Amino acid sequence: MDAGFEALRVSDGVWHIRDAMGVCVTLLAGSERAVLVDTAYGIGDLKTFVQGLTDLPLEVVLTHGHHDHALGAMGFDAAGVLPGEEAVFREYTSRARRERVLEQAAAKGIAPEGREREEYLARPMPALKTLKAGDMDLGGMTARLIPCPGHTPGSLAVWVPERGVLLPGDNYNPCTWVFFHEALGPRAYRENVKKLLSLPFDTVLCPHDFRPRTRKNMEDFIAAIADAGLEGARPSRDGEGAGVDTLEVLMPDGQKFVFSREKYDMGL
Repeated sequence: MDAGFEALRVSDGVWHIRDAMGVCVTLLAGSERAVLVDTAYGIGDLKTFVQGLTDLPLEVVLTHGHHDHALGAMGFDAAGVLPGEEAVFREYTSRARRERVLEQAAAKGIAPEGREREEYLARPMPALKTLKAGDMDLGGMTARLIPCPGHTPGSLAVWVPERGVLLPGDNYNPCTWVFFHEALGPRAYRENVKKLLSLPFDTVLCPHDFRPRTRKNMEDFIAAIADAGLEGARPSRDGEGAGVDTLEVLMPDGQKFVFSREKYDMGL
């Protein structure tokens, strides 16, 4: 079962893939090898779906260790994270996290049942490789791994210079959350993510938006969370589920930034 996967061909060798839970992963395929960036929740057979798009040797790279990006790695032989992200990966791929995912999937009518449910809860995660920043040569296409601490301490972005494409991970979405206990404070987050704008790219593929976004969308977002924007933030309820007091910056184009009040007050 592919659990409702759908793929959008963004450009030659670049597919943005959405699962039935609504989260996206990205497949980059050169002439010699391919990289799958993130693996979603693990609901459905992502590996078989990806093999229908490319038969090249495949490596799995995780932008960070949260369950909606990393749990699908259970369907692969190995996955890689940057140094400093291992603890987040272990926490968010635990049985307790999987049970919460199944509750969400059940609400959408796509949760596995019976033996498949128990396999989902008990299946071991693959060998975890430690990634190095730098270029991965895919054959006529480069995937540059760029450390970008923010959403988590070991978050990474992936830049594809030949296609003018940036994959920011959860460091940039139409609604960006930077309030979990492992996240950096809003100022440190902003300065790290702002560095990505020094790269030449036109298209941004976000994990929580199936539609490609533009460089201007991201530029407007970063501009809106300058010091004046953070100072004018209003209370938000988005952090209630995590027990965090949060503030939010709302933007005219519908973008949103949610961050920890405590870390902001600490000057982080």
